[in-house]
Amino acid sequence: MTLSLQEVSDRLEIEQLLARYCYAVDDRDWEAYRKTFTPDAVLDDTVTGGIRSGVGEHVTYMKGAPYRRY
Repeated sequence: MTLSLQEVSDRLEIEQLLARYCYAVDDRDWEAYRKTFTPDAVLDDTVTGGIRSGVGEHVTYMKGAPYRRY
């Protein structure tokens, strides 16, 4: 499969966004976490026992989650 330049660019942007998200969660950097979403985002973690909410409420939820650094 041959990718266009735009597809390669899009994939790199997605990878960078995912990396920023992961570092924000691992570092518990909630400001960086907020910046990975649009203001109107709805996050749905109900499949893992979490909540479905906006970013601000989700940050509050995540702050109360158990934390273990590997």
